[in-house]
Amino acid sequence: MAPRAPRVGELFTVAGRRLVGRVVSTSAVVGPTHGCLLVYVYADARLSRDALLVPPLLTTRAPWSRGLFVPLRSEPLLPGHVLEQHAFRGARGELLDELGRPVAAGAGPVGEHRLLEVEAIEALLAPTTAAYDPPAPPPPSGDIPEAVRAIVQRWIARFGRPPTREEWLSLYDVATGEDDDDRAS
Repeated sequence: MAPRAPRVGELFTVAGRRLVGRVVSTSAVVGPTHGCLLVYVYADARLSRDALLVPPLLTTRAPWSRGLFVPLRSEPLLPGHVLEQHAFRGARGELLDELGRPVAAGAGPVGEHRLLEVEAIEALLAPTTAAYDPPAPPPPSGDIPEAVRAIVQRWIARFGRPPTREEWLSLYDVATGEDDDDRAS
């Protein structure tokens, strides 16, 4: 079975290293390429946006398919987990966000506005001595019905309608780390 595509909120480990990263977006744009991945690699087990080992990275599925990034588990990507503004330096020195739009200076850690291949990511991580074990998964929330109501209320507030069945299942997939194939078996 072919590995599934990385999803927003997915945590991964870096092969051969005791490091953890997270998929922050699957809709980044680099030049003419849409659907690129925006990932963080963390400096320590807090997995904090304020403790990134390297600036945010733009890449493809290659680090997963070539075994550099190994899926760990999926966790919801909550407010406060992501930098409010991403900045990447373009080839002409301009600052761009993950969608290729210009941004103002001083937007936090500045990455490269290019798709980083496996070798380039390995080179970025090579000088670091950071090493830590992945943190344990968070405990399940106590009041499931209340949590479901809160999710639906936030969805309606943002989109003006309840989630469709497909949207709800994608939320479930992220929360449980399952995909459609897992539920079918």
